Amino acid sequence: MDTGGSHPEPLLLKRFEVFRSLSWAQCRRMANLIAQQDVEVGVELNIEGQRGARFFLIVEGEAEVMQGGKVLGRLRPGDHFGEIAILSDGPRTATVVATTPMKVLVMFGPAFRLMEEEFPAVAKAIYTDAAQRLNDDDDR
Repeated sequence: MDTGGSHPEPLLLKRFEVFRSLSWAQCRRMANLIAQQDVEVGVELNIEGQRGARFFLIVEGEAEVMQGGKVLGRLRPGDHFGEIAILSDGPRTATVVATTPMKVLVMFGPAFRLMEEEFPAVAKAIYTDAAQRLNDDDDR
């Protein structure tokens, strides 16, 4: 994975449900908290059991979600992941591997915390999605 990254265009954020409530000015501010990166096929973006401090949003490409070596699902453009480890300050709950070349938006832990303070509606949308995914996992 490219460790550098530029900031995304602010309006790119509107592709993601969690950012749809933001104004253009708020999208500009949010874009400054996020890096855009390219990811090659086979790169593990999350590794189950390891600590993590990065929140990802998929712009292009796909990834598999695995837990205990079992494929649980696929992530596609518009999906996000990585927030559970940040929110719980615990280990990653699943491994996520790029199955195609990808473009992702990445928010590191300190920027995620700043986002929580400055944009509580976005944080609430992310928390709601995380809770739903955890409930879905419990139902399996």
